[in-house]
Amino acid sequence: MNDRTSKKNISITKSKSQQTIGDRVRNIADRIQQETAIQIQATSHILGAAAQIANNHDRLIEEVVDMVSEDLEKNTRSSPKIYSVNSLKQQFKILARAKSHFQIKASSWDSLVNKLNDRVDRQKQSNLSLQASESQSASIDRLNAIESEMKVIHDKIDRILCLLSKPI
Repeated sequence: MNDRTSKKNISITKSKSQQTIGDRVRNIADRIQQETAIQIQATSHILGAAAQIANNHDRLIEEVVDMVSEDLEKNTRSSPKIYSVNSLKQQFKILARAKSHFQIKASSWDSLVNKLNDRVDRQKQSNLSLQASESQSASIDRLNAIESEMKVIHDKIDRILCLLSKPI
């Protein structure tokens, strides 16, 4: 009976070893599948974040180009008229008509031109101040929107890093 018992023990031990090896192989295969799935998910998130960053970068460049173009257009359109004695004399012929037209008190053509050009300079300064204020406000709004998008991207990157740092 001892021979039979010992043969049974050997065959049981062998079958347990074979199951253990099989289980080990299955466990290793499962871990490899899980790791592959995590890597695929992380790669997908990384590519999505990279695409979003590229999109934001392109959009920012377009916005800067648009802002510069708008500023150049405004400066071109709003270039103030500079008066000269000769142009006013040709247009109005008489100092009294020119003074009446512009509603300015002046004792000579030179005085009238100086007052008109001073008025233009004040209007130009006022317009520049208003444009700067509007431009600053628009820039702040754009920067806030960009900051919000960057926070979203940062959150996505954090999630990617968490996925990558998970133990397998």
